[in-house]
Amino acid sequence: MTTRSRQLVVSLIVACAMFMQNLDSTIIATALPAIGESLGENPLRLNVAITRISLNTLAIQARGFYEKQVMRPPRRSIVTRPASPVI
Repeated sequence: MTTRSRQLVVSLIVACAMFMQNLDSTIIATALPAIGESLGENPLRLNVAITRISLNTLAIQARGFYEKQVMRPPRRSIVTRPASPVI
């Protein structure tokens, strides 16, 4: 896979993830009055659901950035055979 095609695939994956997040927020925002009515709550008090989705998305992105920038790949072991048991 060439660098250009890899960038395209990653861009499409990110675009799909952002689309799904926007779709989820739109669905919850549309259904919030019905959810509030069924729970006996004011729909304005249920805006926490939309905030939670947004913060969750931000946390996932921050985690990915952290893993990419800070985490190191696992080291390869230089041992090629198991150590013999000591008797």
